[in-house]
Amino acid sequence: MNMHYAMPFRVMVYDALGYLKECSELARFHKKEKMPMTSDGFLSKMKKEDRLHPIITLVIYYNEKSWDGPFSLQDMMLPLSDKMKSLVAGYPMHLLQVRDSETYTFENRDLQTVFQFSRMMFREDYEKLRKAYETKANSFELAAVVRAITRKN
Repeated sequence: MNMHYAMPFRVMVYDALGYLKECSELARFHKKEKMPMTSDGFLSKMKKEDRLHPIITLVIYYNEKSWDGPFSLQDMMLPLSDKMKSLVAGYPMHLLQVRDSETYTFENRDLQTVFQFSRMMFREDYEKLRKAYETKANSFELAAVVRAITRKN
């Protein structure tokens, strides 16, 4: 996997498109149900009490190298004064790096195993990986996922 240095921008766009889709669905629903719209809701086609579902985007980065790109939209911008920073949306990117994921505990055992084995592969700790694999009942599918993530045989 290569770095995508515009990833914070890309995440912001995907999130915005998700919200746009939900707003459009609300507008279609109001029209289909012939719900009366106030003059204030005329332009947006939304009612005051309409609410959107939160979109939480998690970027999972799987590469041997640590992420060295921007972590927010502001990180992608030309230098800003402190006053300007307070006016410009920072839009942070939520990043989970597989290689540095040992602090995370996943409820799903298979997911925990994929992250654990991928970290060992990235660190080329094959002896530890062999021992861990011997003691766990793992499926071919898990091994295929780890191989796809690490791109190693």
